[in-house]
Amino acid sequence: MKKFLTSHDNDNNNSLSIEVICLDGLWDSHHKYVVGPAKPETDNKQAQLNRMKMSTTITFQQGSIKEHGVNGVTNESLLIILEHRLRYQKEPEMALALTKIQEALLWLNQGRRNKEEGTGIGRPVFLKEEDE
Repeated sequence: MKKFLTSHDNDNNNSLSIEVICLDGLWDSHHKYVVGPAKPETDNKQAQLNRMKMSTTITFQQGSIKEHGVNGVTNESLLIILEHRLRYQKEPEMALALTKIQEALLWLNQGRRNKEEGTGIGRPVFLKEEDE
């Protein structure tokens, strides 16, 4: 099963397509995404091949590394990459984005510690099925 994310709000991102691939039939465990050029208006075989060549697949970790070994990237690893990239941007908005990424890393790490200690607060009630 596939679906596309379309919450881009600038011209650069509108040129990209983010495809969510459901591996196990459950939409609560998105583990694979394909990012590439948006589908052009004329989509012949050559255009499809070019899109495939320029696309990147991101496969997320399934289960804990302790139990399943490394089988994908973690949310934290992608945020660390973004944190590194944004450190070298000079615009004030990028500094704000960097701060939010660092905050997200803190909360993800806190959630992992809480889960390990059995003190987690559970699933946020503000998440609805269509948000996932």
